[in-house]
Amino acid sequence: LPKSSNGFTEPYLAFATTLATLPDAELPSVLSISYGVNEQLLARDYAAHVCDIFGQLSARGVSVLAASGDAGPGQSCQSNAANNSSSSTRFLPAFPASCPYVTAVGATRDVANETAMELSGGGFSEYFSRPAYQVGAVDAYLAKHGKEWEGLYNPKGRGIPDVAALGRNYQLYYHGKVDSADGTSEKSASTPVLAAMVAVLNGLRAEKGKAPLGFLNTWLYTVGRFGFTDITTGKSSGCPGTSYAGLPSPKVPGAGWSADQGWDAATGWGTPVFSRLRRLACL
Repeated sequence: LPKSSNGFTEPYLAFATTLATLPDAELPSVLSISYGVNEQLLARDYAAHVCDIFGQLSARGVSVLAASGDAGPGQSCQSNAANNSSSSTRFLPAFPASCPYVTAVGATRDVANETAMELSGGGFSEYFSRPAYQVGAVDAYLAKHGKEWEGLYNPKGRGIPDVAALGRNYQLYYHGKVDSADGTSEKSASTPVLAAMVAVLNGLRAEKGKAPLGFLNTWLYTVGRFGFTDITTGKSSGCPGTSYAGLPSPKVPGAGWSADQGWDAATGWGTPVFSRLRRLACL
């Protein structure tokens, strides 16, 4: 693990650099990352460097998926994104989900009436500008919902999540016993579920002599989005007035991003329908 002596305590750079040194034959076709931090906790240059390496990996055929966060628009909502002594009330996007070369995954709940999960992380990057593949879809969303939280987010930032998946009530084994993921860390469940689907799609493509899907986002914002169920109800929730450490922090009543038709900052393009994705990815 990284040491605090160099100013960085997060594992992203070491992780990404190690993967980048592998020959193509040893690279995984999919990476699932359920660990994230507030973007502002990392130096801007550090985050950009890690993001660039994820971009290099995606160009080599690796699909990188990361959880969009567990606190809606943010938990503490107290920003120092400029890395200086100032502080302000601000929504806090998660990294590495905010990297434009990463596919950010949010979460939903319920099945019969699937809706955005309250803790589904989402919002707009302070570090990364909106990529070209997002412009039309994200601009349309902000034209409808952006004014509500004006001044608390970067309206020109990369929007997250890109997509979502069911995030609670999974049966799992924990210490050899059957347990249930109750939704307290829902993207930790939804991200590997979607990553597993991508891995299966890659296998099906390989049977047809096709390359792995690799970088997903340009595909998701064009053809791939039709493989998802659009989630139009529910809203994320955050900025409750206490930080993760239980300390006082700015409270923003009603803070959150609403699900809506098309792309939204709570569930992205929605949740996957494998039969549709199979048809679209294996043409």
